[in-house]
Amino acid sequence: MPKLRALFIGNSYIYFNNVPHLLNVLTDSAHEERRLETKMIVGPGFTLERHWADGGDVSVLDVAGRLTLSKGSSVLCDTLHDLAAKGHKKILVNLGEVSYLDSSAIGELFSGYTLVANYGGQLKLLGLTKRVRNLLLITKSYSVFDVHDDEAVAIRSFS
Repeated sequence: MPKLRALFIGNSYIYFNNVPHLLNVLTDSAHEERRLETKMIVGPGFTLERHWADGGDVSVLDVAGRLTLSKGSSVLCDTLHDLAAKGHKKILVNLGEVSYLDSSAIGELFSGYTLVANYGGQLKLLGLTKRVRNLLLITKSYSVFDVHDDEAVAIRSFS
């Protein structure tokens, strides 16, 4: 029997109330032979229209603050690993709110880039601040990544 699939697109209400899990509990209690497969896509102001406009299969990872050895760089790599392991093949890392990167964070971006490529995917960067852009240029890292300033253009650039 084919799987039933449900896609939940929304904001914090969907996330904090774990609506996909609640639906799974309800269908399990009905003792249906078919299994329900759920997927949740949530974010501030996220709508079905944005999901369609985004192509629906591009994962946008918004990063903010300072990315250093002690703050966030390993979390970034872990998140990229989780996305790649779950089958996300098109990952756009939005660094528009990142004020500083140190060498460990640049290394984590390289590791993430390689990891995603090893899973058959693509990792691209979005919205670099002047400071982050200059740091990537100085370290000769800029040319490794496909960098975009506009999110819609970046999303369309995935093949």
